[in-house]
Amino acid sequence: MKREHIKKDEIKITVKKTKDLLTIPLNHYSKAILSRYAGMLRPLPVISNQNMNYAVKDVCKLAGIGEPTEIVRFRGTKREAITYPKYQLIGVHTARKTFCTLSLEKGMSAEEVMSISGHSDYKSFKRYVKITEQRKKVVMVKAWGGLNEEHRLCR
Repeated sequence: MKREHIKKDEIKITVKKTKDLLTIPLNHYSKAILSRYAGMLRPLPVISNQNMNYAVKDVCKLAGIGEPTEIVRFRGTKREAITYPKYQLIGVHTARKTFCTLSLEKGMSAEEVMSISGHSDYKSFKRYVKITEQRKKVVMVKAWGGLNEEHRLCR
């Protein structure tokens, strides 16, 4: 990303993979991060993806994100389950998945999130989204009302 990609309230960049123009609105968090590097040639520090993944794992370990997480893979019919501390499974790409899930939880539509994240089809986007138990509760209450409201209507 270069400085010319950053406009007043958005980032406009051409996606290398699809050649599509992507417009990403900036919020106060992203503006604050960009302002820290205002004096630099590039808008953000650049390190290799591999080194960034190492750094993310180290920060997650320091933050105590270490609950055991089981990964199950199948080789033919043979099931292999390996347990890792969660920080070992987190990388840069995890942030994209987290953004998609949290944005949906905050009430954005799938189409809006796809537009910001650069997903062009729903099938690939769906792999990024984890519908949490909290999300299911929120949308159920939003659509049908809460438990107290239901009891009032049934009387």
